[in-house]
Amino acid sequence: MGRPRWYGLVGGKLVSWSPGAEPKVLLNKAPGDKELSLNDLAISAKGVLYFTTLKDPEKGRVTALNLKSGTAAVCFDAEQHPELANPNGIAVSPDGKSLVIAVSNYKNRKRAGLYRFALQEDGAFDAAAGKKAKWASPNAPDGLAFGPDGNLYCTDGNLYCTDGNLIRIYDGAGTEVNKVRIPQGSGTNFTFGGVGGRTLFVTTDKQLYAGAWKSK
Repeated sequence: MGRPRWYGLVGGKLVSWSPGAEPKVLLNKAPGDKELSLNDLAISAKGVLYFTTLKDPEKGRVTALNLKSGTAAVCFDAEQHPELANPNGIAVSPDGKSLVIAVSNYKNRKRAGLYRFALQEDGAFDAAAGKKAKWASPNAPDGLAFGPDGNLYCTDGNLYCTDGNLIRIYDGAGTEVNKVRIPQGSGTNFTFGGVGGRTLFVTTDKQLYAGAWKSK
């Protein structure tokens, strides 16, 4: 197994790095020579890094970066797809066949929710087809992650959520199968890690939580 790699925004640039190594710059600016304003990211097994931008331009966009070629392209821009405004959390399905995006859509709350897009062989997807119907309907989706059970976990909270700050759990059909209450603070993002990837780490606007994932 190779050394682990992390990806993130450092000094306004999208970089990757391994423990003890210098960061490698992957992208200096967004397509169109725009300033990078990365919110969340996900990487497919085929080496495509997808990242969301909430307000770049004002209504947000999703960009795909091919890690092998170094080329980046805009998957969709909410100026052309206002239903998908303010794309937020993002996750690639375990089978690599689809991309799930949490759309916050601050101006049109009826459009907020989770949208699922079928990924093509080259990593592209059809935004127009995916936006026709929500895959799942959390009130105020933010962070996304697929768990060890193959279910999708989504933080749901803040002032738009009437039933508290939650992590909602959806099966492969987009049906809510369970939920976990966050003790304090609005959930912003999370990931699975630790031994066997069975520890859930959750960030909020106030704390960092860790919890053990247990199968039934």
